[in-house]
Amino acid sequence: MLPMPPRALVVPSACLVMLAFAPPAAHAQATLVEMSGTFAGDTFGHAVADAGDVNADGFDDYIVAAKLELVSGVPVGAAHVFSGLDGTTLHSVAGTTFAEWFGWSVSRAGDLDNDGHDDFFVGAPHDDTTIADGGAAHVFSGATGLPLYSWYGDGYQGWFGYSVADAGDVDNDGFPDLVAGAWRDGKNGADSGTARVFSGQDGTMLHEWFGDAAGDELGFSVAGAGDTNADGHDDLIVATLDIDVQVLDGGGARLFSGKDGTILHQFYGDSTADWYGYAVRGAGDLNGDGHDDVIVGAPRDDNNGDDSGMVRAFSGFDHSMLLQVDGPVKSQFGWSLDGLGDLNGDGVPDLIVGLPRRLSYAGEARLLSGADGSLITSFFPSSPGYYGYSVSAAGDANGNGTPDVLVGAPFDDTSGQNAGRAELLTPICGSATTYSTGCPGEGGFVPRVVVTGCPTTANRIDIGIEDALGGSTAFLFFGSGQAPFAVGGGCALDLAPVAPAVATLPLGGVGAGNGAVTLHPLIPAGFPPPYSVNLAAVVVDPAATGGYSTTGGVTLEVR
Repeated sequence: MLPMPPRALVVPSACLVMLAFAPPAAHAQATLVEMSGTFAGDTFGHAVADAGDVNADGFDDYIVAAKLELVSGVPVGAAHVFSGLDGTTLHSVAGTTFAEWFGWSVSRAGDLDNDGHDDFFVGAPHDDTTIADGGAAHVFSGATGLPLYSWYGDGYQGWFGYSVADAGDVDNDGFPDLVAGAWRDGKNGADSGTARVFSGQDGTMLHEWFGDAAGDELGFSVAGAGDTNADGHDDLIVATLDIDVQVLDGGGARLFSGKDGTILHQFYGDSTADWYGYAVRGAGDLNGDGHDDVIVGAPRDDNNGDDSGMVRAFSGFDHSMLLQVDGPVKSQFGWSLDGLGDLNGDGVPDLIVGLPRRLSYAGEARLLSGADGSLITSFFPSSPGYYGYSVSAAGDANGNGTPDVLVGAPFDDTSGQNAGRAELLTPICGSATTYSTGCPGEGGFVPRVVVTGCPTTANRIDIGIEDALGGSTAFLFFGSGQAPFAVGGGCALDLAPVAPAVATLPLGGVGAGNGAVTLHPLIPAGFPPPYSVNLAAVVVDPAATGGYSTTGGVTLEVR
């Protein structure tokens, strides 16, 4: 006879007794790759970005730039593309003139030339090609490292290329497009600012926007916003860092239509000199309404004390505020930020935010829930150096199914004063390993326990039962051993249950092999990792020997 679940352990299929009432703990985390500048003053890690799959090996790659890297003894700046698979250098590109600030900004570009390799985008705001400090923005082939496009600023000390970003597909032609900002450009007065959007297909300019008045600093930060208004065209968000609408130097950000370039909405800071708009990014769909949302950083906001900083998330649909998160005092929370994929398994994209002044300029980077802004985990440096000055999503560089992140510390002194450092980081994931086969049911189908996600403390994973008898009932068991437990008719459950079944689960589907159910439990924070637990399930199946089919056993290792 099967051990049946007592009343206290019968739980809905959306949860398990694994759910804990303890507060969430910080995730375990690992540094996949740690990189440092070569010479003092390189400021390696000044800018970091996801590069996409540059070498077409199926793994996401990444970019780290050093705006003053020495080339032949001259501080021109450089950008380096690294393999997400093994950390080797795929491409290195550099400026050619003194203090060009080549690599001040970097971004993925997508596959512009349709060769199966993602390309990459580098800004050089002190480039003098057309005019002194007019600036430049260059796109390089992911396959060859050679230039595909170069665009140049036309304003004296306009600093075009101060910000660069992947714009998404703005004109809906199937090619990714690009955006670059020049906040010091003076078309409508000193430092009114300019931003330009370029076609990834042919390099032509699709949109150009100017600040309204002197000091608006439009283009200080730029980003693709995704399709916020669901018209089939990706939109853009552009900072107006010192615009004076609500308060003097309150700052702001403009959401532009990718389709026609019109302003969809303007977000404004509500305090003087908060640097509202210092960093802007698309965040994905945070509230599940089918519209992409946006995030805005204000690192000098004082809500929690001097330079505590603030980040707000806004709906792309109706522009209402979805989240506001305030940082700790003197941290400059929101100096850098980016949208991630779903890290904690709740179905909502999450966020990374840099706090470079945290702990007396040692720095910190925080991963936040996109659902409610709560802390998922924090990354801290091994040595001080404005850690979190730059942050970025890194795709899934190691292929473990969990979003990875990049954090830059350009003033780290490990390899020399201000040589800089950057890290590629990931939450440490446990594993799920099947160690036995089960007993077949109707039609010869053997049900399975399938675990997906990242088994780590305070994270959600999926535990599924598949290939079972549709419309029947399954009992899920946990155990600490693998000794067979007889269920009748010579069929056994390959684990020793430590308690009666933790869940009684109705199976969806109809007929043999079509039954399935998926749970979405939170791994409790109350038990220090690493530890392991075994899982197996019994399915009521009249056609099976003894009336029950069983899954094989699965060892879930939590890290």
